[in-house]
Amino acid sequence: MKQSDAQRAWRARHKNHIAKYMVAYNLRNREVIAAGKVVSNRRRELYQRVRAQLKLGGKCVRCGFDHDYRALQIDHIAGGGSRRRLKHDPIKDILAGNTKKYQLLCANCNWIKRYEMNEVYCARS
Repeated sequence: MKQSDAQRAWRARHKNHIAKYMVAYNLRNREVIAAGKVVSNRRRELYQRVRAQLKLGGKCVRCGFDHDYRALQIDHIAGGGSRRRLKHDPIKDILAGNTKKYQLLCANCNWIKRYEMNEVYCARS
């Protein structure tokens, strides 16, 4: 079903409202999402990501942050995630049960870890 121009305009004006609604919805329905009962073509990727995050514990393993799923990132414990991501999808890997090589970090802790492990690459000018 295509969106009308009025619907598109309303969504453009209310992006923050929609984002807050999605955060609240996902927090209220963690169990339903984790069980895989919610299926929506437009949101399938989002639900898979949230399910993978819940399978990894649903919070940052370093600081315990769990207030907003959008700030949580799936991290390869051994590093080198961008090279591995080209070969396979870590979300599908986690949902298949292979969780030992991944951890869930908030954005801040992920950048700190990348810096500590010397995984930060600077572009040459």
